[in-house]
Amino acid sequence: MSNFVKLIMVFAGLLAVGSFGGAAVASAMHGKEVVTSPSATGQRIMPDHPAGRQASDGTSPEGATNTSSLGGKAPIDQDPPVFDLYVDHSVIVTPDSKNIQQVARFLKFSQEYLDRVGLRYRVRYLPWTRIMREAGDGRNTLVNALIRTKERETEYIWLKKIESMDYYLIGDAALSVEDLKPINILKGNIVASCEFNTAQCGMLQTMGFPVNRVIQISNLILEKDIHLFNRLRTQVFILHQDDLQAAQRLPVWREGPEKAILMRFPDLDIYLAASRASLSKEAAALLTSIAEPD
Repeated sequence: MSNFVKLIMVFAGLLAVGSFGGAAVASAMHGKEVVTSPSATGQRIMPDHPAGRQASDGTSPEGATNTSSLGGKAPIDQDPPVFDLYVDHSVIVTPDSKNIQQVARFLKFSQEYLDRVGLRYRVRYLPWTRIMREAGDGRNTLVNALIRTKERETEYIWLKKIESMDYYLIGDAALSVEDLKPINILKGNIVASCEFNTAQCGMLQTMGFPVNRVIQISNLILEKDIHLFNRLRTQVFILHQDDLQAAQRLPVWREGPEKAILMRFPDLDIYLAASRASLSKEAAALLTSIAEPD
């Protein structure tokens, strides 16, 4: 059994222990979705419910919602609607228990809220780039753990604040405060990295980094940021507090130039949010009526 498969099994076990709706997590290989099935009432599916059990051959058990028959979208003829709750799958490919615990914590919070307000939903795990694509092209899309920014403010319904987290600019210890002033960033040659279409990219642009000096990577995992830095292709990158702790435990952290925390972005708000572009008029009205944004 490969380490990758073992890691997915560990993650699935943690989800089960965390009581995230009780629905079993199917295998996700090569970027495929992992789907859980909603109950008919919007309440949690308990482990002894037919839709809460995983068949031994990895297929959906009888009675569970199978999204392959829905074309990957929420059904358009159901009332009330079924929402797709998207979760970043990078935890599956980043072998660090701290990351798994963080995603589990965020997901548990969101599911408890959705269960409490009675929404019907399915959980799906995708790379962040594909989640953002679904936010624009999907149907009834919920995004778990989205940073609330000015740029995103009108594009989402901010359903429930999960928590606030500090983010840090990590970089070459030789860089000074003077080097990081916007005018000097613009005139200099510092190169940064971030995952495509994330708030971190926006934070770098706000600092003054021109687009041509920000390497945006699809499906970025923690080690990639550090490898780019170690190979002197970048000088700075941004991590949230949990990722920073995880990074410092990796062997690659001790390689390359000396790393230092250069700047702190305090108390960024992380939300469960719904993409307005993906919502029907009825779904938007429903979510607006139950949102608890503050």
